[in-house]
Amino acid sequence: MNQTYEVLEFNRIKEMLKERALTEKAKERLGQLEPILSENELMHRKAETTQARKILEQMGNPPLVSMKDMEGFLHMAQSGGFLTPEQLDYVRTVLVAVKRLKQFLEKCKMWDFGVAYYADELDPLFSLQEEIQNKIRGSYIEDSASKLLEELRREIERLDEKIREKAEGILRKNRSFCTDSFVTSKNGRLCVPVKKEHRAKIPGTVVEQSATGMTLFIEPEAVANLSQERMGYEIAREEEERRILYELSAMVAEHVPECIHNLEVMENLDFLFAMGKLSLDMKAVEPEFTRDRRIRIRNGRHPFLEEDRCVPLNFEIGGEIRGIIITGPNTGGKTVTIKTVGLFCLMAQCGLHVPCESGTDVSGRL
Repeated sequence: MNQTYEVLEFNRIKEMLKERALTEKAKERLGQLEPILSENELMHRKAETTQARKILEQMGNPPLVSMKDMEGFLHMAQSGGFLTPEQLDYVRTVLVAVKRLKQFLEKCKMWDFGVAYYADELDPLFSLQEEIQNKIRGSYIEDSASKLLEELRREIERLDEKIREKAEGILRKNRSFCTDSFVTSKNGRLCVPVKKEHRAKIPGTVVEQSATGMTLFIEPEAVANLSQERMGYEIAREEEERRILYELSAMVAEHVPECIHNLEVMENLDFLFAMGKLSLDMKAVEPEFTRDRRIRIRNGRHPFLEEDRCVPLNFEIGGEIRGIIITGPNTGGKTVTIKTVGLFCLMAQCGLHVPCESGTDVSGRL
């Protein structure tokens, strides 16, 4: 079968389908597309391709997202780890996409398409969405995530201001001993730039020295005491932020089954809409199936030939026509004709539309 795919260039069709999908699972399924042997399953797939195409025509592209790494985040939460703010915000973003897709499909129910009723299987998990949104903004945990966090951050800001004021006050009082008129941060510590010969004038710790060795960057003792106090608040802040992340991650873990089902539904829709997009881009039609090995193609166009330079193919075999002889000069189109018929049959047997006019019949038997 792989050789048949290669000869008929069906693998190129698969690549075109994959280019129109967003999720990795949908791309994987499209890359493994095979003729469907069950008649009921084939008719169902063909109908869903048609419905996806009509939805695209009527409503435009559905609000699908790639959902990359989502399964990994869910597994991490389920195993007891905590998600980072960025990861939690991504979970929320995916749930927002679920909500938008559900709303999109609800609108499509007016046409009574079966594909639209996938909306009933999507759960946006509004409570989880809201909880993450109230506490996380991008890579940042909101001050309002907890009263304690807000108090700790406010105290750290107060100490930051006090530390700077203290350092600047020391510099002003000792201006004649300093090389610059401003304090500077070295290794995360606020320092005063002191001339080497006046090292003893300002009690404190030498954090760094200039390249020439003539300037010493000293953290004054008074500043160091305040920095030590600040460090205690910083440790408490980090612990509170970690507690909040663990709490939110535990909420995600509680809803892993619903999230996984959402992913599966969205990946299946991505799969179907990729086939619908290919149909739309190829200006293809839904072929009819026959059980008597009859093939009729009306103004068919090989998918890889330019439409304005392609001579439409009209072809019929079956019934009273038992065989066809194709003659003509080299490069006259004999091989293209045979490949077009074979590729159309293969595409149709996978539930895809084929680029031709309505009234095209393809044998449903392999």
